[in-house]
Amino acid sequence: MKLVCLAILLPLGAISNVLAACGEPPGPGVNWRGCDMNRASFRRVDLSGANLIGVNLTWATLTGTNLNRADLSGADLRRADMRAVRMNSANLSGANLSGAELTRAGLNRANLTRANLSGAELRKAYLSRANLAGADLTWADLIGADLSRANLQGADLGGANLSGANLNGAVLTDAKLAGASFPDGRICTAGSITRCNR
Repeated sequence: MKLVCLAILLPLGAISNVLAACGEPPGPGVNWRGCDMNRASFRRVDLSGANLIGVNLTWATLTGTNLNRADLSGADLRRADMRAVRMNSANLSGANLSGAELTRAGLNRANLTRANLSGAELRKAYLSRANLAGADLTWADLIGADLSRANLQGADLGGANLSGANLNGAVLTDAKLAGASFPDGRICTAGSITRCNR
């Protein structure tokens, strides 16, 4: 009987610890793993190095927030307002950022592998050396974005607007480019992969 009670109590204790972390005040290195923060507002807050794995931040306001080196892998950031947010060297692999507002966001060297950025607003965002391999960037607005030396291997850029974007040194191997608007004014034809065909 004692063994059964212990088996039950240990998971409950672990769960209460996770729930308690969700109430922690924002700050560098905070552990909000898996927390539900739908529509939360954190303007110009320092969350650098935070553990935000799998966190729900749909419709959240994070304008000007420092998320440098934070782990947001698998996070739900749909429709979040992240204008001028700093996420340099952050881990956003597998995160859902569809429809997010990321104008002038700092994402240099960020890990965005297999992230969903469909319909995201990334005007003048800084994505230099970011890893966007396998990412969904369909219909994303990347006007004036810095994608220099970014890894876009296997990414889907169908219908994306890259007007005025910097693609110097970017890797586009196996990237799907049909319907994308390129910096030189070309609109890639159907079947464009790796190279933008007229």
